Amino acid sequence: MPSELDLAVKFYGVSLGNDATDRILFVSRTNPQLPHKAGKFFAFAREQITRIEGPIFAFSPDFDFLIGPTWAVILDQKSFEILFRQINHVEKRISTWIRGITDHIPMSDSSINGLKQVALQDSRTWRRLQDIERRGHLAHVKLRQVAEYANEVGLDPDEVVVNGKLVFDPAKRFGFLHLLDEDLYKGHLTGEVFESQRKSAVN
Repeated sequence: MPSELDLAVKFYGVSLGNDATDRILFVSRTNPQLPHKAGKFFAFAREQITRIEGPIFAFSPDFDFLIGPTWAVILDQKSFEILFRQINHVEKRISTWIRGITDHIPMSDSSINGLKQVALQDSRTWRRLQDIERRGHLAHVKLRQVAEYANEVGLDPDEVVVNGKLVFDPAKRFGFLHLLDEDLYKGHLTGEVFESQRKSAVN
């Protein structure tokens, strides 16, 4: 879903091959997303112009490195080093970011392990965990409040909280993380649930 895309994409890759034994990954260190600017919009000109509301991508024919099953070709050493330095940093920090939740709200061991595995594979997940840990807002939140908030925004509280602990379902990870980061709200006029893209505290 467009709303689930990582807005801070730094790399993209193109995979060629049928399986892991012959697959080649072409990686480019660039953000392929074209930002929508105020006063402008994108459209396809065919028989009629169709306005495009979702993300737009532009892919370059140039790549920084290639990775095969047992080999790698580095075309840009700096880009290659940046990618693996970031991966190493994330692996070391994921447990700390998850503690931004578990230090304040209990979570089952299986959920913690599942969350770690997903975060290692999905930058959208670890970035959200990083945001939650940085805010530190869960220090003042009770499990009961999480369940009440889930119910308010249309999530099943019995799936979010089971036997007095948070439950993480990888298939529903975005709802879980948006919930804990207070990114969901219900419109007072329509009752529809929306996702907040930005936070701005009002004092």
